[in-house]
Amino acid sequence: MRDWAANWQLPEPDKRIIASLKSDDILADMATAMKDWTGPIKAGDVAEIDAAKAVLEQIVAQDEPSKEQLAKIQADAKAALQKMTAPELSLDDAINLAKASLTEVKAQTEYQDQKATRLLTVTTFLSALSGALFASFSASYPLELIDRLATGWRLVLIGAYLTFVLFVLAAVAGALVTFHATRTRFKYSKEATAKRQAGQTRSFLFFREMIGVSPEGWAKSFVEVGQGGPVIRPQLKEEYFKNYVMESYLVAAKTADKLRYLGPAQSLLAWALRCLLLFVILITLIQAYVAKQPAVPTQVKLLWPEKPVAADVDLIQLPARTDGSDSKATGHPTSTHVRVHVQGSR
Repeated sequence: MRDWAANWQLPEPDKRIIASLKSDDILADMATAMKDWTGPIKAGDVAEIDAAKAVLEQIVAQDEPSKEQLAKIQADAKAALQKMTAPELSLDDAINLAKASLTEVKAQTEYQDQKATRLLTVTTFLSALSGALFASFSASYPLELIDRLATGWRLVLIGAYLTFVLFVLAAVAGALVTFHATRTRFKYSKEATAKRQAGQTRSFLFFREMIGVSPEGWAKSFVEVGQGGPVIRPQLKEEYFKNYVMESYLVAAKTADKLRYLGPAQSLLAWALRCLLLFVILITLIQAYVAKQPAVPTQVKLLWPEKPVAADVDLIQLPARTDGSDSKATGHPTSTHVRVHVQGSR
C-alpha cells in the first residue's frame, strides 16, 4: 500500500481538468450547459422498493441458507432490481440536492483552510522557539570560534548555522505558498455597468453579484410587476437551482486550485521541520563537547581630570547624643565650598 501511494500520480485527464479550472471560461461553459433548463424540471416515475426490502429481510433472517434457498433469493433480488426505477424528484428535491452538494464542497474548502491554519500555527510556534535557541547558541558559539576547533567540529558548527538558515528559508517559503493557496479569488467577472446594476442579479448566492446590482435590481430579481400587481417571479426556484449547481462547481474548482498549492506548501513546511530537528541535534552535540567562547572581561579605566574641579558640598553637622539629651534635637545644615585638586594634575 505504501509503495502504491508513493508511486501514484495524478492521471493526465485529471491534470488537464485541474489546470483548466484557472480559466475564466467556467462561467460561460456552465451557462451553456444550463441554457435549456427552462420550464418545469421533472423526473421519471416512482417504483416501489418493497420487493428489495423483502429480499434483504429474507437474507438476514436465514443463518446458513441452502443452495436452493440462495438461488431463490438471487432470483427474487434480480427481479426486484429490474423493477426498480429512479424515484420522482420535484424541483424542491433538486434544489435540496444541489444545496447538499454546495454544502459538501464548502466543507471541503473550509477543511483545507483549517488544515493550512494549523500548519502555520505550528510553524509560527517552532519559529519563535528556534529563534530563541539560535540567539543563545550564536552568542556562545559564534563563527569566529571556527579557527580554534578541530576540522570535524568546524563542519558541525558550520552545519548548525546552515541548517538554521535552511529552516528559515523553507518555513518562509512554505508560509508564502500557503498564503497564496488560501488567498481570496473569484471567477466572476469584475465588469460593472449601470445597465447591469439596474437589472436583475446573476446570482442569488454570491455576494459580489448581489451587491453588484442596485437595491431596485435586487428586488426585481424576486418580484415582477404583473397585471394584478407585484408577483413572485415564476422562474425563481429554477434560478436558485441553477445558482446552487453553478456555485457548487465554482467552489469545487476553488478547492482543487487550492490543493495544487497546498501540496508543495506542506512539503516545504515538512522540510523546514526536518532542518529544525537537525539543527537541534547539532547544537546539542556542540554544547555537550565544545567549550564556549570565553567571555571578554570588561575593562574599567579611571580617568583623572587634567584641571582642578570645583564642587559645592552641603554638610550637616549632627549633635552628639548622650543619655538624657533631647530626642528632638536635629542637625543644622552648613554650606561650604570645597575645591578639589588632584595631586599631579596640570
